[in-house]
Amino acid sequence: MPVNEAVLTIRLLGDMELRLAARSLPLPHRTARRLLAYLCLHSGRIHRAELATQLCSAESDTQARNQLRQAIFQLARTLPVKSSPFLHNGDWLEWRQGEQQAIDLPQFLAADLQDVESCSRAIALYRGEFLASEEVNDGSPFTIWAGKLRGLAEGRLQQLYQALVDHHLAAANSEVALDWATRWTQECPLLDLPHLRLMQILAAADQTQQALYVFEQFRNAKATMRGEKPNATLNSFYRELQALRTTSIAPKIDADIPGSIAITVLAIFPGPGWERASDEEIQAHIQKYYAVAHQIAGTRSAIISGDFSYSLSR
Repeated sequence: MPVNEAVLTIRLLGDMELRLAARSLPLPHRTARRLLAYLCLHSGRIHRAELATQLCSAESDTQARNQLRQAIFQLARTLPVKSSPFLHNGDWLEWRQGEQQAIDLPQFLAADLQDVESCSRAIALYRGEFLASEEVNDGSPFTIWAGKLRGLAEGRLQQLYQALVDHHLAAANSEVALDWATRWTQECPLLDLPHLRLMQILAAADQTQQALYVFEQFRNAKATMRGEKPNATLNSFYRELQALRTTSIAPKIDADIPGSIAITVLAIFPGPGWERASDEEIQAHIQKYYAVAHQIAGTRSAIISGDFSYSLSR
C-alpha cells in the first residue's frame, strides 16, 4: 500500500486501535467498537435489525435498536468526515473497502505461507488475540462470531511460525530457524507444538541438555498456569532425549605430563532464559557437574583442584 497521509488504520489483533495517518483516534464505547469491527470485516450492506441482534445485549428489541442508534452516532463522530468508509442511510449500513485503509486481520490471514517475507510481515502484525479486550464466552451472537475469528487468527499464527521454521531448516539456516522457534515459544508459552519444534532443533544441534531444559520449564509452566501436562508427542520426545543423554564424560589424558590426568568440566547453564535464573538455581546446576567431576576423579585416583564458584554479569 502506498504511503498516504489519509490512510485509516484499524488494528483488531490485540487491543483495538484506530489511527488516521499518524494520529490516534479516540475509541468509541463498546457497542460502537463492536460495530466498527463487524462492519469493516464484512462487504456489502447490512440491515439495522441484523446488526442490533448481532451486536447488542439488550433485553428487548427496543433497547437493542436504541443501543445501535447510539453506536452509529458515536462511530460516525469518531471517523473522519471526509471520504468516510462508514455509510449509514435509512435501514442499511455499509463499510466501503478502499486502498486508503489498512485493516490488520485480513492482511494477517492473507499471508502466503510459501513466502518468507510475507510470513514475517504477517507475524509483525500480530499484537495479540483478536479483539483481546472483548470477552468471548458469554454466548451472545457477537462473541460467538468474535471467538471464531480469534481461533482462526491463533491457528494462522501457528501456521506462520511453522512455515518459517520449516523454510529455514530446509535452507540449512539452523540458527535462524532456532531464533524463530524461540520467538514462537515466547509468543505461545503454553502451547506444545512450538516447544516440540524448539526441542527438535536443539537436539539436532547436539544441544540435548538445553532441549531437556526447555521441556522441563514448559512442563512446570503448563502445570502452574493450566493444571495440564505436555501432550503425548512432547513427552515421548523428552523420554527419547533422556535415553540418549550422555551419562559419563571421558577424561582427557595430558600426554605431556606423565601420569597426570586433566579433567575439564563445562557446567553450561542451559537456556533460553538462563539470565532469569536465581543464584540458587545456577549454583545447583554447577554442583551437579561438580559431582560428575568427583565421580570421574574417583575412578582415576585423581584429586579435584580449583573451585566451582561463578561470576555473572547480569
